Amino acid sequence: MRRLKWCFVLVGGLIILDQILKNWASYVLAGRPNFFVLGHFFSLEFYRNHGIAFGIPLPPVAFYSIVALVCILLYYWGKKFWQKKDFSSLCALVFLGGGAFSNILDRIRFGYVIDYLNLAFWPVFNLADMMIIGGVVIILIKAMRRKDNAKFKNQNAK
Repeated sequence: MRRLKWCFVLVGGLIILDQILKNWASYVLAGRPNFFVLGHFFSLEFYRNHGIAFGIPLPPVAFYSIVALVCILLYYWGKKFWQKKDFSSLCALVFLGGGAFSNILDRIRFGYVIDYLNLAFWPVFNLADMMIIGGVVIILIKAMRRKDNAKFKNQNAK
């Protein structure tokens, strides 16, 4: 499980980078028009996200209740994956938790999350959001593979 240590180091570095980029966006991009990088396809933009995922509004009580539930689930799944020595799932949880932690830091500091990456076809997001999505995608892929392997074993057992 030494590899897990490097996963924590990588995620810690990404949290620091995300916080640096958020501070940069608040000083350089705030109050200015989008900075277009790839035409209108990709731009840098300062956006105050007062909602949850995709800017969906949610009362603070509901938000913090969801945060508490997610923390409990992360702990439960982390313990389960640790016992199974499932490195990739543990690393996915570290990415998910690290991204959530970086966004919660913003909520505590500013009352909103700073987003700064804008794809023309997607809501404005940040590096922490990419960490969360990456962790979720890895967990979902692993879950689908487990189901496929179980079906294959059941078919061969008959």
